[in-house]
Amino acid sequence: MPMEQVKAKVMESGYTQVTKLEADDGRWEGEGVKNGQKMEFHADPKTGLIVSEKPDH
Repeated sequence: MPMEQVKAKVMESGYTQVTKLEADDGRWEGEGVKNGQKMEFHADPKTGLIVSEKPDH
C-alpha cells in the first residue's frame, strides 16, 4: 500500500498528526499524535491498519 494511503488510514484511526512514516522490515513504522499524546505505531503493509502502538517517550 502506498505511503499516502497508509497515512490516510492512520489518520482515520484517530491520529491528528503523522510526523514520521517509513517502510521498515516489511511493515510501516511511524510516529504521530493521538489524543494529544506522541505515539509510535506500526501499520500493516497491505491494509494500512495499526497493528501496534505505544507512547513515544
